[in-house]
Amino acid sequence: MNRAGHRVSVSARLLSSMMRGSVLFAHAALLIALGVGWLTSGAAGLANAAIGGAMVVLFFAAGQGVQVLAGELDPRAGLGLTLLSYLVRAALLAAALLAVQNSQKVADAFRPVPFCWGVGLVLAGWLAGMFWAHARLRIPVYDTDDGGPDEGSDRV
Repeated sequence: MNRAGHRVSVSARLLSSMMRGSVLFAHAALLIALGVGWLTSGAAGLANAAIGGAMVVLFFAAGQGVQVLAGELDPRAGLGLTLLSYLVRAALLAAALLAVQNSQKVADAFRPVPFCWGVGLVLAGWLAGMFWAHARLRIPVYDTDDGGPDEGSDRV
């Protein structure tokens, strides 16, 4: 149960735990990307690395949040919601990139190397955090409360 007294489902608890791990690792990776951006291009590189990293965090955090909601729905509705969410997030990302593509101000300020370091490192951090959190989860289907095999049993 959460603080409001609502019962939290197992899937919501598991996905929320993975989200916390992902956000933690992604922000640690963002700090490294910011350092790379600063070292390669100064303040402009720092800003580009920050923008690239923020785009990754927003994209994946929105997706993970939708997955928490979709886990509470009928499987078909949940799948539809998840796919629609991906389509909307990808379209918004494409629209944002297209909107700034022909801007001279953006072209003058854009530094591709720090931007790509921001995207790549934060993406790797997000995935590493997800794997780290998933490895520590207690999943009821696999982890029963029976304490394992009886003593003296042949089973491993």
